[in-house]
Amino acid sequence: MPRGPGGRPRIDNRAALERILFVLHTGYQRWDLPPTLGCRSGHIAWRRLRQWQKAGVWEKLH
Repeated sequence: MPRGPGGRPRIDNRAALERILFVLHTGYQRWDLPPTLGCRSGHIAWRRLRQWQKAGVWEKLH
């Protein structure tokens, strides 16, 4: 969600999932994501991962 007027738009779930899987697969630190992933910040994927964990998304997928 944007942080008020002029905030950045939220990245879609697929883009967040791609970043999360990239970090898990490669072992990269979340702040070292390559620009080719179109990352503004590795913290975005980390925040979405925590939101999904709290919502029980991973348990539903398994």
